[in-house]
Amino acid sequence: MEKEIITMADQELANRIEKRSHFLKDTEQIIDWKRINKVLSKVEIRRTSVAGRDAFSAEVMFRIMLLQIWYKLSDYQMEEQLGCNIIFMWFCNLSL
Repeated sequence: MEKEIITMADQELANRIEKRSHFLKDTEQIIDWKRINKVLSKVEIRRTSVAGRDAFSAEVMFRIMLLQIWYKLSDYQMEEQLGCNIIFMWFCNLSL
């Protein structure tokens, strides 16, 4: 679930991550996400049906694809990591 509302748990995790040094934190600072979102907005598919679960945004999917490339993860492995790896969830802007 993408972060629409920041929960207390999300804030606590952000506080813990803030105190640590990590490659993904450095990457978050370096990448110009506004420019990337401008490009991604051109290819993002808008859903017209009300059936089913909402899809992740193009930015979240792009972040997930970057993690898969950097950490050499399959789709299945990435799904598993997004369920338990806090720094991956944080990088992808996903809520607990």
